[in-house]
Amino acid sequence: MEGLKSHRYSFGRQLRWLTPIWSKTMMTENPCSQTALTSEQPFIDLRDRPSPDILRVLAIGSPQVVHFFVMTLFRYGYARPDEWSRPLPTINQGEVMQILTKRVNLFE
Repeated sequence: MEGLKSHRYSFGRQLRWLTPIWSKTMMTENPCSQTALTSEQPFIDLRDRPSPDILRVLAIGSPQVVHFFVMTLFRYGYARPDEWSRPLPTINQGEVMQILTKRVNLFE
């Protein structure tokens, strides 16, 4: 987390361009009502022992954007690329999702 504190301003400036992706994702139809998912695309079960010290970060966008975001967080010392899930297909054509699960100690 220390790496993020020292780069807070530049990190925010670099990620500002992701806002349209987030807005687009939030305004799409409910994916649960669509049947585009096949049995080849299994659902991810995130119900593993819920805990207040678990943080999940979702990166959703084109494969290039998601890879850039993962590598940006790595450069800032927040998470290694191998800590993220593999790129998972989303309901939108040409879009992937990667998930990072981190244990966060709130009392450091």
